[in-house]
Formats: sequence, structure tokens, C-alpha cells
Amino acid sequence: MCRRRAIRVAAAVRVARDRPCSRQAPFRRGDARAGEASQADVHRKLGSLLCRGRQDGTIRHDVRTADLVIFGALMAQRLPHVSGWNQTAQRLVDIYIAGMAPTTRPLRDRG
Repeated sequence: MCRRRAIRVAAAVRVARDRPCSRQAPFRRGDARAGEASQADVHRKLGSLLCRGRQDGTIRHDVRTADLVIFGALMAQRLPHVSGWNQTAQRLVDIYIAGMAPTTRPLRDRG
């Protein structure tokens, strides 16, 4: 993956990771459409990023938008029993990004 794109993906994951957790819904009850539009916009932008990466050969063809969304959600949950969480999370981001590079070995499907 080109360094610039990797930095953008890592920054997006860091933002999600560092965002304070809140038990409140991000939108008021009457704002359901705004939440859906925001979610659709995020998926569209991530899909576009993946598409460009596939086209320029920096991202493997079987990485899905949902893979990025789910990973971001997992990274947003700090693990209280892990000491040095920020360093651990950055290492996981680096491993994840490296795993998105093209390879001849296909990913296992979710089943």
C-alpha cells in the first residue's frame, strides 16, 4: 500500500480509537436519517479508497469495506487489561494495513 494511503487509513483508525466512548446514541431519536446518511457516506468513502487501492495495486482485491468498518469498531474499544494500549493499538493497525497488501493467498471467507 502506498505510504500516503496507509497513513490516511491509520489516521482514520486512530480517530476512531481515540474518540471517547459514550453510552449515548450519536444522534437524537428524530435524527435516524442523519445517522443512516452519515454511515452511508463513510461506507462510500471507504469503498472509494479501497477501489483506488485495488486499481493501483496497493490493496488486495478481497478486502471489503465492511472489513475496515469492523476493524475500526474493534480498535475503538480500549482493552482495560492491556498495558500500553496506544502502542498495542498502533501495532495492530500496522499489522492490519500490511495484511491489506496484495498477495496470491486469498482470505478466508466469513462463511
